[in-house]
Amino acid sequence: IDSTAMLCRAPSNAAGTVAVEVTMNGHDFTTSGAAFEYYPAVTLASVSPRMGPMSGNTVVEVYGSGFVDSPLLACRFGKLALAPAVFKSSSHLTCVTPAMAAGIQGVEVTTNGADFSTNSLQFYSVEPITIDAISPVSGPERGGTMVTVTGGPFTAPEAIVCEFGSAAYRVPATWLSEGAVACPSPAHEPASTEIRLSTNGQQFVVSPIAFEFQHVSVVRSVYPSSGTLLGG
Repeated sequence: IDSTAMLCRAPSNAAGTVAVEVTMNGHDFTTSGAAFEYYPAVTLASVSPRMGPMSGNTVVEVYGSGFVDSPLLACRFGKLALAPAVFKSSSHLTCVTPAMAAGIQGVEVTTNGADFSTNSLQFYSVEPITIDAISPVSGPERGGTMVTVTGGPFTAPEAIVCEFGSAAYRVPATWLSEGAVACPSPAHEPASTEIRLSTNGQQFVVSPIAFEFQHVSVVRSVYPSSGTLLGG
């Protein structure tokens, strides 16, 4: 490169630390004692969640092997800049997604900022979802009301979850179309609650209309208790 720097390609080697020396004539080498550490090759097994909004900020759990606690440990989504990773163990790390285009993005991991995992996984970047309406807007406190939520676009049918007020009342949604999902209401004390939707359990969108959990109605008597078959 210049009189103070050169570029060398590391040959394959077993994991461990080796000395790096330089020669100008093929015979005489420096004795500086500079070191280079070989890490195990990084292999990826899974990511969770597998999708998130294109705006980013999804915390992704990455599992695999060969992870090391390095300041250069990072994830790469597609061909975007590196996202710093948090080391958990040699088989587990986390990273936060950057903003990216909608669609499938490859996920790779590096321990040194230059060499990447031997394989890549897929992360699905989805367009922001919205809620336009819910129906019905109320149901009994015992739960079991199937609430249809319209809006969208719901392009990840297997991953959408609903919350009625808080994470304690989270239920899986049933995909109906790109414009509608159905959420079964859980048992909940009588209250007015917001309905929230998410494609990954982290980022939620809130319905502009509340859902009302009502006291269970009971019929105690009917008067009169009979009438003609003509009705009225």
